Amino acid sequence: MQLQEIKTIIRESRRLVKISPEMRQDCYTRALEAFFKGDFALGKKLLRMVINGAMGYEVLATNTGIPSKSIHRMLSSKGNPSSTSLFLILNAVRKFEGFGVHVQVTYTPKQQK
Repeated sequence: MQLQEIKTIIRESRRLVKISPEMRQDCYTRALEAFFKGDFALGKKLLRMVINGAMGYEVLATNTGIPSKSIHRMLSSKGNPSSTSLFLILNAVRKFEGFGVHVQVTYTPKQQK
């Protein structure tokens, strides 16, 4: 996926995320996928969209015990959340939204050169 395509999806998602629980679920799923694939910038953008469209930073701060300003900084484009903080945030959003998570790990053997 090209950067421009991602930006277009994010722009459109911002409009829809406030009205569509399904879109928030899709953004949450894509955020998890992005984090596990190492695309932290995209993961943080998608997670911010879910937070803005659902609970907001103040409720998230209450549910995680992390100050809202710290959450804003962690999820900013230059932010670097610890794994503990990131998983606290992900879990709080998951519980608030009522999302279930199922992880499936697959093995793909490396091809010999």
